[in-house]
Amino acid sequence: MPLSAAQRATYRRYADAALPRHTSYPTVPHWRADWSGADQTLALQGVRPGPLGLYVHVPFCRKLCAYCGCNREIVADGARAAADPADGLIAGLAEELRRVRAAVGTRLLSSLHLGGGTPTFLTPAQLARLFAAVSDHFVLGRDAEVASEIDPRVTTKAHLATLRGLGFNRLSLGVQDFDPKVQEAIDRVQSFEQVAGVVDEARAKGFTSLSFDLIYGLPWQTPASLRETLRQVVELAPDRIALFRLALLPETLKWQRRFRAADLPSGDASLALMLLAVEQLTAAGYLWIGLDHFAKPHDALARAAAAGDLARSFQGMVSGRDTTTLAVGPSAITDGGDFYGQNARDFAGWRRLVRDDLPVVKGIRLGADDLVRRDALREIYAFGALDFGRFARRHGAEFHAYFADALPALAAMEAEGLLNLGPEALRLSLLGRLLTRVVAAAFDASLPPDAWKSGIGKGRASAAG
Repeated sequence: MPLSAAQRATYRRYADAALPRHTSYPTVPHWRADWSGADQTLALQGVRPGPLGLYVHVPFCRKLCAYCGCNREIVADGARAAADPADGLIAGLAEELRRVRAAVGTRLLSSLHLGGGTPTFLTPAQLARLFAAVSDHFVLGRDAEVASEIDPRVTTKAHLATLRGLGFNRLSLGVQDFDPKVQEAIDRVQSFEQVAGVVDEARAKGFTSLSFDLIYGLPWQTPASLRETLRQVVELAPDRIALFRLALLPETLKWQRRFRAADLPSGDASLALMLLAVEQLTAAGYLWIGLDHFAKPHDALARAAAAGDLARSFQGMVSGRDTTTLAVGPSAITDGGDFYGQNARDFAGWRRLVRDDLPVVKGIRLGADDLVRRDALREIYAFGALDFGRFARRHGAEFHAYFADALPALAAMEAEGLLNLGPEALRLSLLGRLLTRVVAAAFDASLPPDAWKSGIGKGRASAAG
């Protein structure tokens, strides 16, 4: 999947622009810091009928991975033996679930997702108790996707048996990279055989969908090493793959300061890694979906993409563009359709707040313009295109008139080869797809019109939103 020298030069100019990733719109820095439990309750009471997902955040891990930018708390085995924080987490989750259900009423779930942290930090018995707390307040639909993230290093056969027995049908495995030198650099050592053993056991237990998380741009990663990692991944044949670029934020994530610039691929090297992955995975039968996801044609994510029923969320690319996602646990973010609300990030703060109220600390109610712009952003991130006719039908507005403020930037991006602004649709080129955040900046009303250019050279991709 070659790019010309001119295209590579354009990529270098824009690849490291400090622009948001738009996992929400408006992005988190623009949310209200005075969003209260009462605000959240009122917003939840107005949640629209229709598909409803539930995300449960388990923040604990046994060890810090050096690339990690997720909200997590490290709990060593010795500390856990004295007082297991997982018991307090489950008690707090039961209380939060009760408060959420009281606001939204008894509802059917089309999806349940355990994320982290490491959900399999919980023992099998604790997982069963957590699932019982969910089942006390919500009903899983017959065809619901019931998923959990797992760490192959700590997930046992008993974990898998318990999850499958509870009705879980999809697992997301944190793999990142199989090269031993890369694994040592990021403090995430797990052999191919260890991951393969978990995959074999999961398939034997009857899980119908397996997903791998991979990262490119890691220390010591080279085209040769990533090619071998991808070969091993294809051998294990997960149903879907999320391939994220390393968010390098040493100012915020101090543990990343151990990474030396000389050891990190950047510029053309980073581009080569992504193009290699696209070429190798599509050759193996995966469909490239959205910005950074891949799926086998039979997988639910691929079917959703084909049906145009895809959205970008805090959990990555997900099926169900109009699904409302409730979220519980420390740092969890509820996407209520026309509002967002985020819980207290640290476990102690969340645990304290949830005793008396919904434990939110920030949020926002979306205005009419926010909803239109979010829909446009979701189209661009999910499909690399925006159909003007469909936009007009959904919003009762003509694209060029509504986004007149964005047209000069879009025209300049077209001249740079990032997109084609035709009479019926906006379509990203291959280069534009690799720089989706740059194109998306034109639709973000919180950014100045030239943000797609002014962000150049100010650091790697922003982790905010």
